[in-house]
Amino acid sequence: MSSYPIVPCWHIQRVGLAAVLATSGLLAACGDNKSDITQLTAAKPGTLATCETLTTAYSASGLVLTSATRVAAGTLTVAGQPIGAHCLVVGKLNERVSAVDGQTYAIRFELRMPQDWNGRFLYQANGGLDGNVNPAVGGFGGGPTDNALRKGFAVVSSDAGHTAAQNPMFGLDPQARLDFGYQTVAKLTPVAKGLVSTAYGRAADRSYFAGCSNGGRHALVATTRYPTDYDGILAGAPGWQLPKAAVANMFGAQRYASVASDPADISTGFTVAERRVVSAQVVPSAMRWTAWWTAWCWTAPPAKANSAWPLTYPPALARATAPA
Repeated sequence: MSSYPIVPCWHIQRVGLAAVLATSGLLAACGDNKSDITQLTAAKPGTLATCETLTTAYSASGLVLTSATRVAAGTLTVAGQPIGAHCLVVGKLNERVSAVDGQTYAIRFELRMPQDWNGRFLYQANGGLDGNVNPAVGGFGGGPTDNALRKGFAVVSSDAGHTAAQNPMFGLDPQARLDFGYQTVAKLTPVAKGLVSTAYGRAADRSYFAGCSNGGRHALVATTRYPTDYDGILAGAPGWQLPKAAVANMFGAQRYASVASDPADISTGFTVAERRVVSAQVVPSAMRWTAWWTAWCWTAPPAKANSAWPLTYPPALARATAPA
């Protein structure tokens, strides 16, 4: 059985990201037979050994490190809490000029490594069409009250191989499509891990991957293409069959516009009173679904779980989705 199950978005929201990331047993909680799941030893803390010299101390093919600077404690905060001192590394991979559209592409990234390290590494997959290097803090969900960086994780974030200004036309370039689809993860993971090893004098004891929406899609792809690179993968609200989803979004926008009181603002298609009616029905149903899912996750047999998965996955991974 695979040791790399996915923990679903709604389960993460119930127990908290930090608890999921910190507890390897919970990452494998959806297995039927707990005895055949590899039990990982605890990660060991460490202290940042170097920062500014990383631009010359570490190298890899196609890598350009533009800066490595120390960030003072309290410079960043989350929910009013100061984030500790850390090293911020900024760089890019495989910069090139496309022969297709003449655009300059590269995998741009930032890596934040705390002074007081918990021995863990997190790949933060971003959402939407990517194109932005979001701060590598490992904060997920709406209004997070904590994040992975404050917890002591080393965190990497990237633009997945193109800039926001190149959205959505980067798709004209075949390599940019591949980098967006999955190759950024393959290329950036060993570089980020190498930088972590150099900065702390040893490799991370545990590596995790997390993302929501398109980041959840990145996470699902990572489970199938690069499962041995990570000890745990969190796929939150993953987007799949995105071309169909785009068509559905456009159709929905047209329907909302047809009933909107202000055609320039489709949100007026629902009045406040109507939204309250929908909310009153949806929230209780969602809570019942969450409770049902939690119970099913712990008890469903592999055959039942696998039959519900739209693709072919090992049973442990299949339990990342609910049955039909």
